[in-house]
Amino acid sequence: MAKVLVVDDSIIMRQNLKTILTNVGHTIVGEAANGLQGVTKYGECRPDIVTMDITMPGMNGVEAVKKIIESYPDAKIVMISALGQQMMVLDALQSGAKHYILKPIEPENVVKVIKEVMAMDSGEIAQEQEEPVAVAAPSPSVSIDEPPYAIENINGRFIINMRKNFNPVNYASIDGIMTGLLFVKPLDVVFNFDEIEYLQTDILNKMSNVVSNVLNAGGKYRLVSKSVKFVNYVKNLRIKGLEEFFTEV
Repeated sequence: MAKVLVVDDSIIMRQNLKTILTNVGHTIVGEAANGLQGVTKYGECRPDIVTMDITMPGMNGVEAVKKIIESYPDAKIVMISALGQQMMVLDALQSGAKHYILKPIEPENVVKVIKEVMAMDSGEIAQEQEEPVAVAAPSPSVSIDEPPYAIENINGRFIINMRKNFNPVNYASIDGIMTGLLFVKPLDVVFNFDEIEYLQTDILNKMSNVVSNVLNAGGKYRLVSKSVKFVNYVKNLRIKGLEEFFTEV
């Protein structure tokens, strides 16, 4: 069970979240009424997970996420969002938040999302892998400090650029970002695998689910790769939705 910090300017919402979470065994270690208090409380309580409202007086939830992640990069934060706040949700996810919950909140969904985010621990992800990592060490041209992926928004098209040092642990973060992107209408996404030559089958199957979600949301997607080896490898696996690649975005 997790130690939870609840950040929301609504007393009623805080109470609802506290009741839902304590009913399934989680422990509330703190609560805050705005982003600034949330940042301070995080340092005091060091919770396992945070529920963070987006719109609050003073420092909003997005700004609070950035502050917390700046000091605690491994922080697990779930955004609480209302309809119409999709761009703020995306900003929060890109800044380090792991997931979001849409208002009005449903107890089953709250419990489900908290469980999913807690399972994003690197140790648990490693145990779920069915295949050994077979990616070669980065070439001299790739810095080990280079971010494993980057997201661009070019005229409404979201381009997810994955680097050579992208690995299964990074996927959890991208999955959370994609969940937030499903808000966007119209949705247009490019998955740029760039020079990646290998990814585990487990990750590719999850990517298949992601592109299915994009289509189900009425969006469109495009797969891009510079590696003929990678393209042939993926095509031979015959994974639904990953059949056609392009060489340019």
